[in-house]
Amino acid sequence: MPEPAHNDNPAVSPLKAELLELAQSLLGENEAGPIHSAVFRIESEKAGLCVEGAVGTARPDLPDAIAPQMAFHTASIAKVLTAVSILQLLEQGHIGPDGLDTRLADTGVFDPDIMARVLLKDGLSLGETITINHLLRHMSGMRDAMVDDATLCSADAGGPAPNSLIGRIFAEPTRAKLFWNPWDPTLPNIADAGTFNYYLNNDGVAAAALSEPGTQFHYSDTGYVILGLLVEHLSGVALDEYFREQIYVPLGMQSSYLAYRDDPILGPERQPELETWAGEIPCLAAGFDLSFDWGGGGLVSTTADLIRLLRGIVTGQCFSKPETAKMMMEWQSPEGLKAPRRAVGRGLFQIEGGSDHLLGHSGAWGGKLFFDPQTEVYFAGSVNQSGAPADWFYPLIDRVNAHVKRG
Repeated sequence: MPEPAHNDNPAVSPLKAELLELAQSLLGENEAGPIHSAVFRIESEKAGLCVEGAVGTARPDLPDAIAPQMAFHTASIAKVLTAVSILQLLEQGHIGPDGLDTRLADTGVFDPDIMARVLLKDGLSLGETITINHLLRHMSGMRDAMVDDATLCSADAGGPAPNSLIGRIFAEPTRAKLFWNPWDPTLPNIADAGTFNYYLNNDGVAAAALSEPGTQFHYSDTGYVILGLLVEHLSGVALDEYFREQIYVPLGMQSSYLAYRDDPILGPERQPELETWAGEIPCLAAGFDLSFDWGGGGLVSTTADLIRLLRGIVTGQCFSKPETAKMMMEWQSPEGLKAPRRAVGRGLFQIEGGSDHLLGHSGAWGGKLFFDPQTEVYFAGSVNQSGAPADWFYPLIDRVNAHVKRG
C-alpha cells in the first residue's frame, strides 16, 4: 500500500481537506454526550489511495496533540480477532470432526456442572446444546451480561440495564476501578470473580435465556468471552499471547494489544491511548478499568493496524486455507437481527451503507472497521464516545467512494 497521502499531494490534498472538515464537524455536543476526538484512515489499493487524519483533543489529562497514529480502545472490534483465532484453531485440527458444530460441552472448556448452569429457560438447562457456531453468530440464546440483566435487555432499557455489569459499574464508583478476569473457575459462585462468573451469578441472567440455541440472534459479549476462553483452552496459551503470535506478528500489527494484559509488542514505553468517553465521563482520566470485555472487546489498536487485520481476512492472509476466510463471510439473516445490520457472519457483520453494503464490525466506544466490496475501500476510525451516532462514518466513506468511482 502507498504511504499516507500528504496535504501537498495535488491529487489527494483536496480530498483529505474535505475528510478533515467532515471529521471536524463531528466534534461537539450530540444527544448522548460530546465528541472530543476523531481519527480515521481510508485505504484503497485499487485506487492507490491512503488517507488518514485526526481532529480534536487526545486526552484531557495530556497536552499532546492528537495524531492519526494514536491507539484507541476498539471495544467490540476485538471480536473479529477472537473469531479469527477460533477459525485458525479449526484449520489446525484443534476443534474436532464436528468442526464449528461441536458442542461447547464437548470441548472441555467448562466442567459439566458449569455447563449445566450456562443457559436455562423455564428451569430447563439448554447449555449442552450450544455449539461453537452459535457463539460465533450470536445465536446461543444467551443474554449479554455486560449490558443485559435478568429482566431487561439493553435495547429495552435504552442503554445498559441497571443490574448488568456495565450498568453497575457506572452506578457504583468503586466497581469502576475493579480489574476483571474473564473467568475464575476456583470461585464459580462469586459474581465479581470474573466476567463469566458475573454472568453465572448475577440474579438469574443465565437462567433467563432469550431463546433456544440456534433459533434467533441476540448480540452477546458474554458469548465472545466464552470463545476467548475456548481459544486459551484449545491453544494452551493466554489469549493476548495467541493474538500476538498468530495475528499481530504475521500481519504486521505492531501497535495492537489486549488491554491490561501488558502486551510485549509495545512494552512499557507504549503511548497512552486516546481518551474513551462514556457521555460526559472521561473513563481513562477518571481511573476506570476497562478490562471487563477481554475477548469480546479488549483490543487497543490503531487505524492502520485495524485495516491490516480486515485486509488479512478479506485476502485470506489470516488463514492457511482460502475456504476458511469464506467461512467468516457466510452470511445469515436470523430472526432478531435488525437494521443497519443486514446479515451476520462469524465475527463479522454485513451492514447497510457504502456502495451497496459494508462488511466489518463496530465497537461501543465509537470504533468502526469496514470494507466496501464494490470499491475495495477499507475504513477504520473512532470517535471514542459511547454515545456517538452509529452512522458517524458514513459521510467519510461516501466521499471516498465518490472519489474512487470518478477515477
